[in-house]
Amino acid sequence: MRENKRGGCQPEYSNNQPIMPSHVNMKIYYVSPSFYPAIEYGGPIFSTLHTCRELIRKGVVLDIHSTNVSRKGRLEVQTSHPVELKNIGGQVWYHRETIANRISLSLLRHMPRSVKNSDLVHTQSIFSISTPASIIFAKVFGKPVVVSPRGSLGEWCVNQGSKLKKSWLNFFFKPFINNIYWHVTADSEKMDVLRFFPEVKNDKFLIVPNGVDRVIDNPVSREELESNLKINLPDKYVLSVGRVDKKKGFDFTIQSLTHLDESMHLVVAGEDYGEKDNLLGMVDDLGLKGRVHFVGQVEGPVKASLYFHAMIFMLNSRHENFGNVYLESLSYGTPIVASDNTPWGFIDEAGAGCCVSNEPELIADKASFLLGLVESGGAELADRCVEVASGFYWENIAENFVKEYDRIIKVENENHGNYSDI
Repeated sequence: MRENKRGGCQPEYSNNQPIMPSHVNMKIYYVSPSFYPAIEYGGPIFSTLHTCRELIRKGVVLDIHSTNVSRKGRLEVQTSHPVELKNIGGQVWYHRETIANRISLSLLRHMPRSVKNSDLVHTQSIFSISTPASIIFAKVFGKPVVVSPRGSLGEWCVNQGSKLKKSWLNFFFKPFINNIYWHVTADSEKMDVLRFFPEVKNDKFLIVPNGVDRVIDNPVSREELESNLKINLPDKYVLSVGRVDKKKGFDFTIQSLTHLDESMHLVVAGEDYGEKDNLLGMVDDLGLKGRVHFVGQVEGPVKASLYFHAMIFMLNSRHENFGNVYLESLSYGTPIVASDNTPWGFIDEAGAGCCVSNEPELIADKASFLLGLVESGGAELADRCVEVASGFYWENIAENFVKEYDRIIKVENENHGNYSDI
């Protein structure tokens, strides 16, 4: 059992990282149907939070508009005016949802003015009325618009839920397709866009991945972690993190456990989205009771500690446009087993994990390989994991956004002469 997977070279954790100087003064209307602290919606909430924080640090003027929607009802936030959000060092306007998860008339009412006063519109999600509305107003006021699908156009995702999704795309996006720039996190998400809109040209894409904090939470001891979780943490465990729903493929992960040594346990951290009972039934059927532990949603030092003390991390999703949790795991020196339905195919060559199809025996083979490396002395492996993660620090991701925003504004300015110089 490893006491310190970094071989005594655990990095210092500091909250005093330097803020990079401002190079720009562009105005971005940034709209998202949900925003922090609506963390029940998972990765996109943290991606938008950290992106906005770093853009503000770089001097970008962000006009951020969202709603007070939450999976558990409505956020307890002020909705009559923008509020200061310390997490980003700026303001967010949480408009009141008129019909929860459907429409905010307040957001739509304030949208024209915000679009008109911006240099560029950046809207999140696909199947939210705020996205086509922002596209239309951007067209009306002659502003460039960037759309972040956030995984919504993945084949598995489009085939779930409403049968009207393809009609939505044809009605609200097709007529404006030449006006839209697409922010995608990887080439695989670019292909998702092209599957529905093959006419989109290469220069209409911004390929900017998600990121990870350079400053990460301090892991606590196993004893303190057990006290926080109120469980006896197994000596050896594989970690999986994500909302507990069908998309995340926990059924594949659980099945793979039958092919691993009986001493190996699985810890699943994430809020239940209706799939937990099905998975518990599978655990019983496979004779794995006592080896699979659901600990609910975790954040901060508790989440950091689960990553740090885990042998390896596995998430065998049916679809991920990026998969922030893989990056989080790597940042703590924990190697990953990723699904080939994600853009993490490069991880084998990087020597920080494996990418595999969602077949339980193959998943177990890759997991066994990594577990062997970890148990034989994982300091070098952990260092490679941290090195991979370091290429995704949020300040670098934000810099890529700034460059792409600047490129788009200049191109549209040259083409139409409608935008002010930056």
